[in-house]
Amino acid sequence: MCKANVFFSYHYAFDAERAAVVRGLNLVHANTPEPLDRWSDISSDIGRTREWIAESLARHDVLVVLVGERTSNRPLVHLEIEQAAALEMPIVGVRIHRLAPSSTRGHGRGLNPFDRLKLHDRAGQVFRPRLVETSTVDPVGDLRANLGRWVQRAWRNEFTRERRAEEFIASLRDEAVGG
Repeated sequence: MCKANVFFSYHYAFDAERAAVVRGLNLVHANTPEPLDRWSDISSDIGRTREWIAESLARHDVLVVLVGERTSNRPLVHLEIEQAAALEMPIVGVRIHRLAPSSTRGHGRGLNPFDRLKLHDRAGQVFRPRLVETSTVDPVGDLRANLGRWVQRAWRNEFTRERRAEEFIASLRDEAVGG
């Protein structure tokens, strides 16, 4: 199992079953999804949502964006990606549209969510996270064989970010109180 703590970002309404397949492989330490009643309370206020996302990301080492048909259109996914970049957190995208859910919704490939965002590294250079395609023949086997390696590679290429995370969360709190 990869030792990095992973925060999974995905379109909940359309890709929760696929995300459950990925989580069920138990290849990485992952965030626990928020219960719906707690999430509806948090998501009703954009300031609280931003702060919750920042605090959640700060407890993890790598952001893995599970990309399905509609992921690129989700404002909260964009927010998670932007905040992970601000925290200098490693980001990797994994296409999950080939994982077959019990329903038929959302089987399309979908656009790359990183194409819509301008992310900057420490030096101010624009960068785009890696987006990995899964096998057309055996996507679950491909994930089982490679997800831990993809996460580990992203994690090893980044430096410690604890201080940066604390500064970022403090700045969100300052914005929320008008300071």
